[in-house]
Amino acid sequence: MTTSFASAPAPEPRRLREIEDAFGTCLRLWVEPHHVGGVIAMERADLPDRPRVRLDVFGAEMLSAMILSARMTNAGTSIPEETVDGHFPARFDLIQHPTPAVRLSCGVGAQRASLDLPALLWDRVFVELTLAATVARELSRRPWTVH
Repeated sequence: MTTSFASAPAPEPRRLREIEDAFGTCLRLWVEPHHVGGVIAMERADLPDRPRVRLDVFGAEMLSAMILSARMTNAGTSIPEETVDGHFPARFDLIQHPTPAVRLSCGVGAQRASLDLPALLWDRVFVELTLAATVARELSRRPWTVH
């Protein structure tokens, strides 16, 4: 019997959601299977270059905490940036100008991407990240398929 972990066809995204605000900002958020477990992907669909970032569950939970912290901060007040390492390294910063947003910078080298999450999206992104992390955790528990 041969055990193979060969590449499978591109995984189907799970729990695909689009979050939009009144100004046309559109964030797509979904969960996809990955060899390290479920991964949360986000894309700013309203921007021409469609920046896309990927986070593991730890990164998604850190982003959720950053959003909550930013929501509880007075306007004009800064909070320290947060970073996560691992398969999906990321940095989270609160920016104030021109409008409040949480900036995600993810990946390394050619895989590096960043996007801003404007304050108008924070509540919905927080909820969707919480649900997506639950789905990603479940994907992590599922065993590998032996070919």
